[in-house]
Amino acid sequence: MRYSVHFQNTTEEWVLFDNVYFCMIPARFKSEREAFSEAFNLMGSDRQRRFEENSKIELSS
Repeated sequence: MRYSVHFQNTTEEWVLFDNVYFCMIPARFKSEREAFSEAFNLMGSDRQRRFEENSKIELSS
């Protein structure tokens, strides 16, 4: 999974980490469910972007 969900004790909020670029996503979530929901949304966006990039490569070949 590209994104991981972590609880921050200092702020008592849930955050996302991008495991590919090794950085924290600048969003905070009140619940673990909200954080996982956003992680799945981001994964869907990444998948769609890769599909579009692959389609452009095939068209230009």
